[in-house]
Amino acid sequence: MKYSHIIHFAAEYDDMYVIPDDWLEQFENLLSQLYWNHVNVTETYSGNRFVWRADECVLEK
Repeated sequence: MKYSHIIHFAAEYDDMYVIPDDWLEQFENLLSQLYWNHVNVTETYSGNRFVWRADECVLEK
């Protein structure tokens, strides 16, 4: 049996049209503490998309 779980979160920031580098660093720190296979982050305003795949990425735990 295959299981899939989605963690959904949203936030609204004043004048945040592009995800800042420090946010990405903190997000990757969170990923290093979770078990995951595939992650997508999409900026609603700009449409920029960030993708992490466990088989292509090594994050320190």
